[in-house]
Amino acid sequence: MGKFKKTETTIDGVYIIEPTVFGDNRGYFMETYSKKDFEEIGLNYDFVQDNQSKSKKGVLRGLHFQKENTQAKLVRCIKGEVFDVAVDLRPGSKTYGKWEGVILTEENKKMFMIPRGFAHGFLVLSDEAEFTYKCDDIYNHEAEGGLKFDDPDVGIEWPMGDLKKEDLMNFRQLGSLTPGHPEYRHTVGVEATTGPLGAGMGMAVGMAMAEAHLAAVFNKENYPVVDHYTYVLGGDGCMMEGISSEAFSLAGTLGLGKLIVLYDSNRISIEGSTDIAFTENVQKRMEAFGFQLITVEDGNDLDAIGAAIEEAKADTTRPSFITVKTQIGYGCPAKQGSASAHGEPLGEENVAAMKEFLQWPSKEPFYVPDEVYENFAKIAEEKADVEAAWNVMFAAYCQEYPEMEALWYWFHNASISGYSSQ
Repeated sequence: MGKFKKTETTIDGVYIIEPTVFGDNRGYFMETYSKKDFEEIGLNYDFVQDNQSKSKKGVLRGLHFQKENTQAKLVRCIKGEVFDVAVDLRPGSKTYGKWEGVILTEENKKMFMIPRGFAHGFLVLSDEAEFTYKCDDIYNHEAEGGLKFDDPDVGIEWPMGDLKKEDLMNFRQLGSLTPGHPEYRHTVGVEATTGPLGAGMGMAVGMAMAEAHLAAVFNKENYPVVDHYTYVLGGDGCMMEGISSEAFSLAGTLGLGKLIVLYDSNRISIEGSTDIAFTENVQKRMEAFGFQLITVEDGNDLDAIGAAIEEAKADTTRPSFITVKTQIGYGCPAKQGSASAHGEPLGEENVAAMKEFLQWPSKEPFYVPDEVYENFAKIAEEKADVEAAWNVMFAAYCQEYPEMEALWYWFHNASISGYSSQ
């Protein structure tokens, strides 16, 4: 029996390698690489560089590749647990664009052999992980390329999982998956990091610009393949920041009719009333930028908010600014309308009083009624039908306009297009 066991995967040239482990009451010993023994199992590589990294839970590194100095890699996890992925980018390969993934841990001691011509990345599943890999060519930063971890055409099934109720219960704590300011690649489902006040407003304008540009490039008669709205929810603090004015001025100039801003106007900042430092007429400013103005007097009136959104959609020539008047901390008698509801926990007594005021059906902490889950499931089912209809339309579009299909994939996967492992 050899020192290394080689297991084939669904992609030619990609293997799972398991070393022979010699253990006793003192611990264990194993060889992690031997050129002679690797050659005996058909792996002929001359490794020239070793790399090591350390990452925290939820960190996703990659997907990286090099257009020149392409590298074969022998990867393993020496502490913790990772989900390691290789994507075939070899031109002409029958598995081009396909991926293979494997769990690597310090316990299973498995290694992943990835040949040249692949994008590579991994997701940390344990609290922290240390990861090491051998390369058969040098690192060349000028030749580095990248592939989006969530590229829909590759469809990697990352084991990120869903947020649990326990994650919400750990809101805004150190290391929590539910921080006060969510970050991209930290929490599943979060697609952008906004951070400082006002940044989200600028990002929304950028997204609306992207929608308008893509629609102009790709839409054809009877084929509105790009046809969505950009919604952004902002508060008083967002409107105070200068970046909001710059971004919204551009949005009005460009006539971004599919940008809808919902302004949560509760007139409270962390210091107290906004009158302390912010007395301007925000609506007049937005009107000057070229926005359609709509007001909802009661932020608890969901029908009124819905009607305002439909009114915003009806104006296709201007972005819309919906002022929704709310009372911060509504439902908590001791806190509502006050600055203390902005950045302080309510406390058990106030939570109990709020549940009584709102006639909440349970005193259990973080209780979510079954009706909420049922409503989400119903909406997901409805939207799945919408997505299926779009997929049918897009398939017909690609058949009628094959040159646009090629351009579409170039736009969305520019890092793959033109890639050569030669």
